[in-house]
Amino acid sequence: MIQEERTLIVVDLENACGGSGLVSANHRRVLKSINLLPTVRRPMVVFSTGPRAVAETPDLFWVWRSARFVQGRGLDGADNALISVLREEPVAARSSRVILVSGDHAFAEPLGEIRARGIRTGVMAHPASLSRKLAANADEILWVPDFDGPPTTPAGNDPVNFKEVA
Repeated sequence: MIQEERTLIVVDLENACGGSGLVSANHRRVLKSINLLPTVRRPMVVFSTGPRAVAETPDLFWVWRSARFVQGRGLDGADNALISVLREEPVAARSSRVILVSGDHAFAEPLGEIRARGIRTGVMAHPASLSRKLAANADEILWVPDFDGPPTTPAGNDPVNFKEVA
């Protein structure tokens, strides 16, 4: 029996959009980029963003309707809500692949824990904002496009080559 790959995509929407003030302008493009990811069929998507971005983006939940929204409270609340998904929810532990859409160093340790359990990990981020520590915990690195095309990979598609590129 062939087992279908179970991919969890965790999206730090503010980081992927370039900041909370850009969520309204860029969230559709981020979702399009996720949908263009190679070799990903029917992923489970979990996303989070802060209350400012939610208030300024009235179509957010309609556009991201097939994704699950987790809300955090306070400073780094959205990041902490996503970290909780990675560390505590069975969906992460039962996935065969976890892709984080963020370059934030706050996710380096939780992603490393997932990788240590034998789950393949990926990071999709803007080249200028990808933490080296986070990149070191990824089996695969994809760049968030300039919102004109599909995500791309650095040369060789591994963190060692990423460090040479960065």
